[in-house]
Amino acid sequence: MQDAGTALMGIGAGVGKTSAEDAAIAAISSPLLDAPVEQATGVVFNIIGGADLSLQEVDRAARVIYDNVHEDANVIFGALVDDEINDGTVSITVLATGFNEGQNGIDGGGGVVSGGIGDVPDFLGRR
Repeated sequence: MQDAGTALMGIGAGVGKTSAEDAAIAAISSPLLDAPVEQATGVVFNIIGGADLSLQEVDRAARVIYDNVHEDANVIFGALVDDEINDGTVSITVLATGFNEGQNGIDGGGGVVSGGIGDVPDFLGRR
């Protein structure tokens, strides 16, 4: 995922019987994602739940994400059990990258301008 261009983040949460799937859907539908996650070729996601978080729930959330990203996407995940969560809440954070820059409203911003002593983010180099 190195040098994959713009990275976008989505966050979602779910409660109840389908909490993992609901959290995954909310994360990939997050307004923080400026582009359709279906175009992402690199995805990292983390799922957090209470002591009752099962591998089946993690798998169901992963399937939602896998089914909604590019078919050749490199997907990496992590899972965390937080003993302080005792209400059945599951939260998922998704980082998506590897978009086809310049299409569908993704401008690839956040570039770096080289010049002299060090590299400067492009928005600072325009002063």
